[in-house]
Amino acid sequence: MRVRDFISIYKEDPLVQSIGELIRTNENQTYHLKGLVGSLDAVLAAALYQINKQTNLFVMHDKEEAAYFHNDLQNLIGEKEVLLFPTSYKRPYQFDQTENANI
Repeated sequence: MRVRDFISIYKEDPLVQSIGELIRTNENQTYHLKGLVGSLDAVLAAALYQINKQTNLFVMHDKEEAAYFHNDLQNLIGEKEVLLFPTSYKRPYQFDQTENANI
C-alpha cells in the first residue's frame, strides 16, 4: 500500500471529515489536538489538507519536532508546498543577541 493511499483512507474517516468541516466553517479559529501519537499529527494534517486544500499553520515545541513534522508532511502530501519556518528568538541570558542562524 502506498503512502498516498493511506491518506485517502483517513480522508474518508467520519471524525476526520467532521474536523475538516469544523475548520472549513470557522477559518479564523485556533484548534489544539491532544493525544496524537507518533506521526499521526502529520497524517491527520495531510488528510485535512486533502479535504480542504487551504493554508494551515502548525506550531511545534522545538526545531527538532518541527523538522520531523515537516519531513512527514512532505512525504505524505508529496508536494513542495510544505514550508518550515525555523525559530528566530533571543538566546537565554544573551538578551542583546538574536540567533542569526534562524533569521
